[in-house]
Amino acid sequence: MTSWNTQPSAGSYDPKRRYTQASDRKGHYTRIRVKFPTEIGGQLARVVASKAFEEYETPQAIIRDAVVHHLHKLNQTLESEEIERAITLTVLHDEILARKQRRDIFGEMMESIDTECADMQMQGKFYELREYVEELMMRSQAVPKELREEFVSRLERKLKTIGGM
Repeated sequence: MTSWNTQPSAGSYDPKRRYTQASDRKGHYTRIRVKFPTEIGGQLARVVASKAFEEYETPQAIIRDAVVHHLHKLNQTLESEEIERAITLTVLHDEILARKQRRDIFGEMMESIDTECADMQMQGKFYELREYVEELMMRSQAVPKELREEFVSRLERKLKTIGGM
């Protein structure tokens, strides 16, 4: 899952979101075995193989997602505090992992930018370097809000070191 998608408010259920985590934040899980007709199992495998939904790396991920969504739907009738709490904890855990993943992606991206800038600087390509950093700054809106300030700040520091600001 390599998405920069930001999430709705913390702990809130989102019907458009895919919930695929196999354990809680402490690594706890419950193993449940189910049987499906062969046709359903085949379709689950086809969805995974299509790679149309990057979050669905396994048929089990599709099933976990479906269960969370269906529990939410059932709870609209049952109004169970326990179900609501379980869904909220699942959503929070998923958001924490997604935030960590966005942070990891950001780190890799910044490392690539640093390498590219260092290469240009070593080659004396200061004009190209300035253009490169300025272009990245113009695209800063694509960076998740939680990381944007750090992104812009790091780029501004780069411009200062090459005399661009």
